[in-house]
Amino acid sequence: MIKNDKTILWVPTFELIEQTNMASFIKQIEAKYELNFNYDYEKIHEWSCNNLAEFWETCFVASGIQTTQAYETVIEGHMPNVEWFKGAKILFCIL
Repeated sequence: MIKNDKTILWVPTFELIEQTNMASFIKQIEAKYELNFNYDYEKIHEWSCNNLAEFWETCFVASGIQTTQAYETVIEGHMPNVEWFKGAKILFCIL
């Protein structure tokens, strides 16, 4: 029988957390939108759900995706029939 043990085996130091890509991404959001999440992932998640266009535009920029034609809008329409990054053209050979 498998025991459902919830013992935390390891917690990274603050210094290690600061070096992650996630920390870098969070800092970009905080700087751009003048926010301070203090690494509270529930707050980050809530903000991302309430600010879809801002969150996904920051993801797009942070990913370094290059387009041959810029997008006109980040999000158009309503879920589930959303059009993301309308107008953007991407050449997959440059990814």
